[in-house]
Amino acid sequence: MSTVRNRISGSCGPGRALRFDQTVDRALVHRASVAEVFLTDLVTTGDDTFELAAQLPRRHAFYRPIGGRYDTLLLAEVLRQSVIAVAHSFYDVPPASKFTMQALGLRVPRWPHGLNVGESPAELHVRFDARQVEYRGPEVAGLTAQLTFVRDGQVIATGSGDTKIFDATGYERLRWRGAVPRTVGTPPSVTPVAPGSVGVLDPADVVLGDAPGADSWRLRVDPSHPVLFDHGCDHVPGMLLLEGIRQAVRLASDDPSASLESFDARFQRFAELDEPVAVAVTPNGSPTRATVTCRQRDRHVADADVRVSAR
Repeated sequence: MSTVRNRISGSCGPGRALRFDQTVDRALVHRASVAEVFLTDLVTTGDDTFELAAQLPRRHAFYRPIGGRYDTLLLAEVLRQSVIAVAHSFYDVPPASKFTMQALGLRVPRWPHGLNVGESPAELHVRFDARQVEYRGPEVAGLTAQLTFVRDGQVIATGSGDTKIFDATGYERLRWRGAVPRTVGTPPSVTPVAPGSVGVLDPADVVLGDAPGADSWRLRVDPSHPVLFDHGCDHVPGMLLLEGIRQAVRLASDDPSASLESFDARFQRFAELDEPVAVAVTPNGSPTRATVTCRQRDRHVADADVRVSAR
């Protein structure tokens, strides 16, 4: 059992009600824009267990509602923010540390009425169980977490995240594999698919194009995108790869409104910003199930097993 070290116990002590009246510090979730912060509070509830509060906007600029329901990738972003916030707040992970997500999963019930958009922003209680906390000497080097998303007393989704944590030196060693860091070039030009074919309104939100083969497309990387590149990044962000996976499923199924009801994504290596990434969909024994792979230089950078909503 690891020891939870509460650095900010004055605001995160156990035994008090969670608050939804303001977001947490944007630095706590590695976001530049306050508008992209969804966590509002967090407390410790026991050894390696926590509870967090999150508020979902009724209409987000990028993660828009689908058929009157919240976008499930909005929950994935809450999960990502939760892992980072807990590590900083309760395990003494320094602010400048680098996080690399190894795996991220989400499971939503088949009839997810709890995701319906209501007359006010949804207020979520997120139960967080740190199943594995790894150490590198005295410092936390990573953690695996199970999360439960609760709205109005109802479980609306469960999720999991596995992250590794590095200081600046360790991250540079991992990122460049011992070689001299190189200057990242311009992302390759990719002609986008039609926005309507992937269920988005703004052409800037299209992340796929230039189909290299059947059920395979190239990832569009736009470092100026205000959500997917909220802050500077020296590689393709995991949330961009997830959006590429989602849009590829929509194209392969010819269903622009297809939602990722559940997925288990794995991130094997860094995807370079300035080299092509191919995103391919392979059916997985059912019209609503598929495996999606992201490859660069003929090597896997990410893959996901997904279940999508039926048309």
